[in-house]
Amino acid sequence: MGTNSFFLGKINRPHEDPIERAKIILCFKFTYMYLFINILSLPVCLFFFRPDILVVMLLSLVLSGSALAIMVFRNGYKTAVMFLAIASLISSIGSSVFSSFSLSIILFLWPVLLTVFINYVADNKATLVYITLFAISVTALSIIRALEIFPVNSVDERHITYTTGPVMIIASVFLYSFLSIYNKTKNQALTSQISSDEKKENVLHIVAHDLRNSLGAGIGSITLVNMALEKNDIYDAKQSLQLLKNSYDDTVSIVNDMLDAGAVKNDSETMCITSTDIALLLQNIVDQYKPMATNKNISISIHFEDDDLCAEVDEGKIKRVFGNLITNAIKFTHSGGFLVIYVRSENKKIIVSIKDNGIGIPDELKQILFTKYSKARRKGTGGERTTGLGMYIIKNLLDMHRASIHVISKENSGTEFLIEIPKIS
Repeated sequence: MGTNSFFLGKINRPHEDPIERAKIILCFKFTYMYLFINILSLPVCLFFFRPDILVVMLLSLVLSGSALAIMVFRNGYKTAVMFLAIASLISSIGSSVFSSFSLSIILFLWPVLLTVFINYVADNKATLVYITLFAISVTALSIIRALEIFPVNSVDERHITYTTGPVMIIASVFLYSFLSIYNKTKNQALTSQISSDEKKENVLHIVAHDLRNSLGAGIGSITLVNMALEKNDIYDAKQSLQLLKNSYDDTVSIVNDMLDAGAVKNDSETMCITSTDIALLLQNIVDQYKPMATNKNISISIHFEDDDLCAEVDEGKIKRVFGNLITNAIKFTHSGGFLVIYVRSENKKIIVSIKDNGIGIPDELKQILFTKYSKARRKGTGGERTTGLGMYIIKNLLDMHRASIHVISKENSGTEFLIEIPKIS
């Protein structure tokens, strides 16, 4: 597995913003590159008999290795950047103390370059702190050289001359590699951001169109109700009221999807985990949506295969997951169809199967089913409107619980969703 796929697998859910994700990728690549530079410098120090610089490079290596560990295991990329900054200053100052003035200038290219990096990745405060440390360090180094606190000239100048060449080569490769990665990553992030904005704009146009249609249908239904009441035709009035209710339901569904999609990211920080009886929760949800299924002449049943069906979850979020899945099953199943739910316990997990004999999901839609602002949106069998955001919301709510969802479906042959929820979230 490559570097990008490994790290992106860890941060893809918490950081959906392409710019934010680009910063993390850049940090990851930069850390690897910095580690490589440090490791490459070790044999150079040994070859040219520079134990003084070797100690500094080893310390820098430890700090850059710590930065990598922080990113991999804690996703703390901004903290990792400061570790790299400190490592850069230590290596530059330490090496410059024992080097010639020309070599010091080359060594100080690293922290200057890192200032640009920090400014892009971290906030302005971090950049200011780093620049201040850099200025203090350069001032301190100047004083050390002026007062000859360290016997700089005691180092064999021939070794310094020999060292300058390899360091220049390393610094040049480092500079070129960094700028290439920086520009490529930034351009990819901007392209991704533009694409994301275009998708959002398209969805907003679609949602606005659907809302206008739903509201227009509602206004039309009100007119029909008034006409029926003027004729004292109670039957037609009831039919028109049902149409009005359908329009209202469509409007509420569209608005809820948009609100839920926007709230998913913030919800990940406000989870309320409690021990929840999944069987009881599902039974209540089924009872809630039975009238909706009955209106379409769809049978709905639930079967519990085990007794211990409790899990530590955020009850409200899991309720939204199952509510969305059951609603979708009803929407995309023809009149006279069925919806069956099975619940069982297996390997410290709760397995929930939600199966219908509806219209199924085409293969081309399966690939983008859980993508935000995708084109995986269709009208239900009864003309129900959808935004295409429901499955995205479901996937994110399950990710918060480290749960998984799998889809088994074939067009015109029904759909089965398998949800696996850890008993201990």
